[in-house]
Amino acid sequence: MKTLDAHIRQLLSEHDCVILPGLGGFVAARQSAGIRKDTVYPACKSLRFNPALNHNDGLLAQAYMRADSLSFADAAQQMRQDVEAL
Repeated sequence: MKTLDAHIRQLLSEHDCVILPGLGGFVAARQSAGIRKDTVYPACKSLRFNPALNHNDGLLAQAYMRADSLSFADAAQQMRQDVEAL
């Protein structure tokens, strides 16, 4: 059984936004590599948290469903419990 943070980490590697229903969403923004004043900066992602993104888009529940072979309803319930525990 994967933990909530493991699900979030995995989903952020594949998606630019992961919403924790009722809490908010993590938003990743890609930044290009660049050169400034003889310094090379690698490409990266910056991560922000937006509390206004709190609707359930189903992405996190689907991750629970796949990882633990649960029905969508059971996965959504487990996800809600884990988010509430935060």
